[in-house]
Amino acid sequence: MLKYLFNYVPAKVLPGLINLASIMIYSRIFSQQDYGEFSYIVAIGALLQGIFFPWIRMSLSRFIHEYEESDEKRLFLNNIYNLHYFISIGASVILVLLYFITNNFYFLLIVMLISTSSTVELVFANLRSEFLVRKFAAFSIIRSVFKLLLTVFFAYLMTNGTYSLIFGAVLTNVLIIISLRKFTPSLSFKKTLENREAIKQFLGYGLPLTFTFLMTIILSSIDRVFIRNYLGLNEVAEYTLAYDFSSFITTNIIMIINLAYYPIIMRSYTKKLNYQIRLLEYNKLIFLFSSSLLIILITNSKFISQVVFGDQYNVSTMSYIVIIISISAFISSLKSFYFDIVFHISKNTKLQIIPIVVAALINIVLNWIFIPIFELKGALYATLISYLISLILSILIGRKILKIPLLNRVGMASIFFITGLPLILNTVFENENLYKLSFTIVIVLIIYVSLMFIMERKLITRIIKGNILD
Repeated sequence: MLKYLFNYVPAKVLPGLINLASIMIYSRIFSQQDYGEFSYIVAIGALLQGIFFPWIRMSLSRFIHEYEESDEKRLFLNNIYNLHYFISIGASVILVLLYFITNNFYFLLIVMLISTSSTVELVFANLRSEFLVRKFAAFSIIRSVFKLLLTVFFAYLMTNGTYSLIFGAVLTNVLIIISLRKFTPSLSFKKTLENREAIKQFLGYGLPLTFTFLMTIILSSIDRVFIRNYLGLNEVAEYTLAYDFSSFITTNIIMIINLAYYPIIMRSYTKKLNYQIRLLEYNKLIFLFSSSLLIILITNSKFISQVVFGDQYNVSTMSYIVIIISISAFISSLKSFYFDIVFHISKNTKLQIIPIVVAALINIVLNWIFIPIFELKGALYATLISYLISLILSILIGRKILKIPLLNRVGMASIFFITGLPLILNTVFENENLYKLSFTIVIVLIIYVSLMFIMERKLITRIIKGNILD
């Protein structure tokens, strides 16, 4: 377990640092108008991508461990990739036709974005599922570096900042796909139809996820559409930069743990091993690492915003977004990466639809009501309320299927420190600066290391000694 966890750290931490640098650079070299337009296009693209592709990627991660023989696994992967190719071609045809009908160049940009990014995500899911962790880590880092370099390169070649951002992302995806071409079988309609039982299995598991992923993306992206229509592209840029930074930082730490634990939990469940032990460890590590990071973000939001976003953006506005979205992302990550695992283990993905549909509909209504009244804060309130409702519903429904560890003493202590420590530190320090940030990091490290050795000394000892069976 430890080797998987540590191998995934560079796969997320290094790209995370590069993406953080990207946000800092983009906020300084692109106008709010250009970045706002880019964010709007990406939001529309994400909505469309959520309709067509994520269920295929999840089917790969869920079922690949059921195929032990190399020939069976090869046939399985051929079916998966060919389904992806066919759907990608169909989606591209639809969007190109919409371009000719509307003469809106956005549709061509979206075709390039979703067709390339969805393919990269599928290949990355393949690498993770087959425990090719180092290759996944290497190409995750390469992807972040190339995206930054190519985007900056296009920015100096082109006057349109929106196109620079999109072409940088698309060309990076193309280069990654070419580099990993041995993992992408050639297109073959005949081979795909040969295994109809497998296709039925994918559809039975994956189609409910299509609606689920669409609702998830609506929940995270529809606010930008409302902001653009009610407020303008400048406000979209403010909201998106702070939103992406906060959610990326908060979610990334949980995602690292998820990348290491999810395949092993699935394998343990499939082979009828004691997967509840894995889930309990997973739960404790999620609360431990995510809550400590959340405290640092909340306590130092103004200083972080000033450093990250620069003078072009209002510090008070950006820091408020950072606080609310960090909390919202923490709630969303608990649901998506932990409590929703029940639906995947039990193959009961239909019930997973309910929490996200309710939350997405509430989010749409609240954005429609709140944004005209509270402006950007309205979108934040709508997001926080919707994610909280989604989490509560997921827990209630999931526990009727399979009871997994809910809130242990590590989680309770983490929630206590999230609510109390920022209040104490903000009282002690009148101004936010590097000294306060450094002090916060030291205090958090001392508290959480002590917490783990007092409450979970056995778990820490087992992880350090490598006595957790893979």
